[in-house]
Amino acid sequence: MSKALLTRYSASINGSVMPLFAVSIGGLAICAGVAIDYGRWQMQATELQSVADSASLAASHEIQKSNWTIKSVQDTVDDYVYPNAGGLENITVAPVKVDAAANQISVSLSMPGERSFTAIFMVQDPVISVGATVELGAERGMPICVFALDPTMSKAVEGSGGTVWEANDCSVQVNSKNPKAVNLSGGSSITSEENCFVGGVDQGLANVDPAPTPDCKAKPDPFANLQKPDTSGACDHNSFSADDPVTLSPGLYCGGLVLRNDVFNFEPGLYVIKDGAFVTSGGATLIGDGVTFFLTGSDAGLTWSGGGNYRLKAMSTGSLAGFVVYLDPNADRLAKSVVSGGGDTVYEGAMYFPNQKLELSGSSTASTPSPFTAFVANNFLFSGGSQLSINIDPDNTTVPIPAGLYGAAKSPRLVN
Repeated sequence: MSKALLTRYSASINGSVMPLFAVSIGGLAICAGVAIDYGRWQMQATELQSVADSASLAASHEIQKSNWTIKSVQDTVDDYVYPNAGGLENITVAPVKVDAAANQISVSLSMPGERSFTAIFMVQDPVISVGATVELGAERGMPICVFALDPTMSKAVEGSGGTVWEANDCSVQVNSKNPKAVNLSGGSSITSEENCFVGGVDQGLANVDPAPTPDCKAKPDPFANLQKPDTSGACDHNSFSADDPVTLSPGLYCGGLVLRNDVFNFEPGLYVIKDGAFVTSGGATLIGDGVTFFLTGSDAGLTWSGGGNYRLKAMSTGSLAGFVVYLDPNADRLAKSVVSGGGDTVYEGAMYFPNQKLELSGSSTASTPSPFTAFVANNFLFSGGSQLSINIDPDNTTVPIPAGLYGAAKSPRLVN
């Protein structure tokens, strides 16, 4: 090849390579910039997903409360997301979705991705969106409708004289580890969905259906630390007593409350009975829809005797919602509370007597067609041929069932 030809060839190579090299460098720079932005978005998406996962689990715990609402669940998510977002900014929380049929709750979050190199050809920030869905599992465990709290005593549950105890679709929980924790004499019986006795049955095991659950565990008192009403104000009534029909109003009843012989109606609300017992006699009838009796101070307790009839439905709001009767755990209480009812007896709500014996006696005591009745006491005596037929059906009561009456629920789990 001639020298002139080689010179032209060399010039041709140099002339084409230099522009190509410049174009290649520019393309690589753009690719690198896009990769940097994309990596940042991926990291932000990962961080945002972690926040969404945790927020949805927080929401799942809120929704298992008996008094949850869509607003309370949404507030739980909002209250979690913003303080825990770290360096993430401008997060939008979508409305929480609750799928009752699938027993799931979903949380969606979004935020703008920050542009750097991609700002050259992208006219607006990309939107980073993530979602998390939690399956709630069993919304609640088995409800407890009879709960004996004492951890050690003999005869924590005692039935005599052919008493019949039917706990429909709910369980009986006896915390006492004593070998003689349960005693059923005179043909008395217990029938429930589940009998969880930590200790043993001294007498009447053949009349326990189903047989006690093996390796049953004690459960702590779930209601001891509920917020209590303020009782420091002036008394609305002092040593109130009546034996003629009267309609009572909510308020502070000091020195006890005594009702005899007739029909007594209670307006909805909270009745605080301080430094005295709530006593009925002479077949008195008590009727109240949306009422709660809070017993506190000295001589706290109740004695409902004389074959009275009771049609009482608990309050649906406040810290004691769901309780027909709540005995203050710190009260200077009577040795026992007594309920001796007649044939027309309905309690829709829970009756709570910590550190106190509850005695249910008399024919047809607490034979309750109510969709929600539960008794919680230190220990129980059922006598005189009493009959206890109770139930907890959350689908058919408008009274909120206190969460502590449920056994352990299955843990929520992330499914998406």
